[in-house]
Amino acid sequence: MKKRQVYAMLYKKTPLRALALAFSLLAACLLSSCGSPSASEDPAKTADESAAGGSAAAESPAASSQADAQKTAFSPLNIRFLKVGKADAMILTSGNETLVLDAGEEDDGAELLSVLSELSVSRVDYLIITHFDKDHVGGADTLLENFEVGTVYLPDYEGEGTDYNEFIYAMEKAGISPIRLTASVSFPFGDAQVSIDPPASYEVPEGETEYDNNFSLITTIVHGENRMVFMGDAEKAEIRDWLLGASAEKCALLKFPHHGSYNKALSELLKTLSPAYAVICDSDKNPADDKALELLAACGVQVFETKDGDVLASSDGKTISIVQ
Repeated sequence: MKKRQVYAMLYKKTPLRALALAFSLLAACLLSSCGSPSASEDPAKTADESAAGGSAAAESPAASSQADAQKTAFSPLNIRFLKVGKADAMILTSGNETLVLDAGEEDDGAELLSVLSELSVSRVDYLIITHFDKDHVGGADTLLENFEVGTVYLPDYEGEGTDYNEFIYAMEKAGISPIRLTASVSFPFGDAQVSIDPPASYEVPEGETEYDNNFSLITTIVHGENRMVFMGDAEKAEIRDWLLGASAEKCALLKFPHHGSYNKALSELLKTLSPAYAVICDSDKNPADDKALELLAACGVQVFETKDGDVLASSDGKTISIVQ
């Protein structure tokens, strides 16, 4: 029976007092079913949300946008590849920290000090020597004699020659106990993360005499969305070993291995890393191999060579800019 039919019956057959009572009960029933919170709704919670303006209104769009910007903002990571001939010497700054990656030859120590002073650096927090060839370790003793140096990372083998011995003596004099790597290590550097991979083995294969290049430490730095890889002087054997590991991912910037020397593993390296930029530490007297440059061009990599001057790279966590 429809509601309007019920009302008609009440009107015709019910005394006035009973009719008024019936209407009162019906009204109360209707109010009870429409106006109260549902069984699943907490009245106290509803009151709290109303007082607060609702949970969705608790944070303004401007405040949310500002918080997101703070989460994604990175202090710049700057890298300076020094023009020191066919040798590696790089200065990296991130936040208030400084990292020196290789130190060139003995005569390059003065240039290293000059640039550090120009950058107003008073302390080198990290020093990484990729291997003990004179064009990587030569200027390290000069650095240690003139700057406070924090943590030193080295490959785990013994070098030879005057440059290596002077470096070891300078560390002893400064009271530094270096970390010689047999396993990968990672540490924060400003807003970046540094990872260093040692070679798979420090054993010299039978029949080989000069094998130091394949003992190079390979350094990866991740700064926001940017990945940068520094290969030291790694040659074919170490490159192929390293490509089997977890660190071999696409990168934005590659410090090309061994001053631009060509080997057959380079095509595999470039295919895996797919860098946008490559920096080669070379000189007019000892330029990069034409075959290596042709390979880089074929892969669409923009190349900078230190024979043409210092290379300055800067990452803001999203993009990398390079000037020379």
